[in-house]
Amino acid sequence: RAMQFAPVGLGVGLILTIAFAVLRIAAPHGTVWLPLLTIPTAVAFGVASAVRPDPAVEGSGSGPAVERDPEPRPLDGAAAGVDHDPRDRHFGAGLGLRRRCNAQRRERQGDPSGGHGRSIRASSRIVDRDQRRLRHDVGAMIDAAPRFSLQSPATPQDPLSKAVEQAAAADADRWLPMVDLWIEQVVGVAALVAIGVAILLATRALRLLVIRPLIQRTKNKWDDVFVDQAFFRWISYMPPTLICSAIVEQMPGLDPSFASAQPIDLWVHQILTATTTLTGMLAVGALIDAGHELWRLKSKHRDRSIKGYISLVKLFVYVIGTVAAVAFLFGRDPTGLLAGLGAMTAVLLLVFKDTILSLVASITLTQNDMIRLGDWVEVPGAADGDVVDMALHTVKIQNFDRTISTIPTIQLVNNPFKNWRNMSQGPGRRIKRSVFLDSASVRFLNKEEVDRFGKIGLLEEYIAEKKRALAADNKAAKASTPPLDVRRLTNLGTFRAYVLQWLQKHPQIHQGLTLLVRQLPPGPKGLPLEIYAFTKTTAWGDYEDIQADLFDFLLAAVHEFDLRLFQGPTGEDLRALADGSSAVG
Repeated sequence: RAMQFAPVGLGVGLILTIAFAVLRIAAPHGTVWLPLLTIPTAVAFGVASAVRPDPAVEGSGSGPAVERDPEPRPLDGAAAGVDHDPRDRHFGAGLGLRRRCNAQRRERQGDPSGGHGRSIRASSRIVDRDQRRLRHDVGAMIDAAPRFSLQSPATPQDPLSKAVEQAAAADADRWLPMVDLWIEQVVGVAALVAIGVAILLATRALRLLVIRPLIQRTKNKWDDVFVDQAFFRWISYMPPTLICSAIVEQMPGLDPSFASAQPIDLWVHQILTATTTLTGMLAVGALIDAGHELWRLKSKHRDRSIKGYISLVKLFVYVIGTVAAVAFLFGRDPTGLLAGLGAMTAVLLLVFKDTILSLVASITLTQNDMIRLGDWVEVPGAADGDVVDMALHTVKIQNFDRTISTIPTIQLVNNPFKNWRNMSQGPGRRIKRSVFLDSASVRFLNKEEVDRFGKIGLLEEYIAEKKRALAADNKAAKASTPPLDVRRLTNLGTFRAYVLQWLQKHPQIHQGLTLLVRQLPPGPKGLPLEIYAFTKTTAWGDYEDIQADLFDFLLAAVHEFDLRLFQGPTGEDLRALADGSSAVG
């Protein structure tokens, strides 16, 4: 059989691949030849197509091919009643059939005798042509049938003897003739599965132990992209299905000559073809992702995104691949299935519009990893809490007040929302809060205050550096220069430097993330001094405790720098103002 050479070709390709890998390990510099992975498949199909038999040539099992003789066989044995060969007996019945067909044709032409309506020469040519075709077809049926013996008795065999001989010939072609055929078929299917698993493990080992190390040892970066996008992983799943599809008819009990094995072979071929189609589809998708990543890595393309086009191409590939896989699985023509789907699309879009939109939204949320169960999600004006359920049409969010908000799935795709998952899973949680100071309390520091602040441990280095910088900048200033022409320290700048040094020494503040102490534009509520930092924990309770401790200290320390907090007038302020007015009066 033609496909029995496919495993040999695959084996040769696998040996060549391993040999090349060994050579690459010995000489690691250079570029890995990625198309080498296709050698096993290419060799298998090349050999299989090269040894495919010609329909005009017939062979018996593993014996040499014999060309069928198109000329008529002699009828001496059949006419004499001697059954030397089963062919003669079958051809005698075929000859009678031919004669009846010729008589019926003459009757349809209105000439039962065959002597009117056409010339004798034309009739002879037609008869000879029909005779050659009939002998050819009968000979093909006889060659396809099992031959029992070349020396048959002169009298026809009874049906029981003929059935016994046929059973004996069938048992001679079996692998396990001592057991029932169904047991042999179970063994054949199990052996096929074992071969597929063994080939899968071999290709996986080749991918992990040879291909990946070779790619990692090269200086190129483009080949690493194919590994990151799982292209080689999907490719490695194809050789097991291709090889098993090629050798399925060679397994015990799965020979197509057995009537009970034909449906098994059919289903196995359909399953393997569908699986190969799916893995090929995923490999093409990974190849598209790898091409997109290579395009994005180029510096001139980093500011241009084509992710939308890539998603559209992948969607087209996945739709075609899925339809083809389903068609192959059930033994149908993919074009007919696509045509049927096209006819039903209009009806489906009209009747199930909301369901289809929700389905697409659910796929979008899942594919882009936009939301998961347990995520803290904030939907403006709708919900703020944890996701507790995700259905086709709705997403349920449990708010922090224990109420449940139900959001349509399509709304999460069309409208913006905030997901706090990355913060919860990250290294820290952000603190972004301001201390509002009274702008009127900002002033310059005198020499005594500078010396006093210089004795504080956190400000000692800062004050010393500022003194040197100010002395160098103010050398050119004259004694009669007004105070505004020289640089001096302020209580607000010194306080800001102190807060920054204090946060850098705080044990609960993450030093690897952004840490800022900055002034914001002054407004009606005073001068904001913002603290921008990250805690080392993301737990809500611990985060609130750390933030409260920070601002408790800062609100108390602000007075040490002769700064005042800004706030609206309270009843105590109004009472003090009234008492002062009374005393003056």
